[in-house]
Amino acid sequence: MDELAFPDHYSFIADDLETIASAYNSLKAPLKYIITTEKDAMRIREFTDIEEPVKSALFYVPIGVTFLNDDKDEFDNLIVDYVRKNKENIRFS
Repeated sequence: MDELAFPDHYSFIADDLETIASAYNSLKAPLKYIITTEKDAMRIREFTDIEEPVKSALFYVPIGVTFLNDDKDEFDNLIVDYVRKNKENIRFS
């Protein structure tokens, strides 16, 4: 398993995609995959010239939110209450 690390909130450039493709092509395994975060996948998909088989090997881990103890309604209520109490303090530029 090889790993390429990029900073958080990184804007990929064409050279990065070449680095990813090169790392992929150098793998010796019969089955090869590129796994990234959903957030980075959205940035990578802006490059329309990703060649096969690299393009087909790209997968992402989806982003999701799960509330422990089914507390989604409680969380929503906290946010709504906070906004109601603080709406007069909000300034728009």
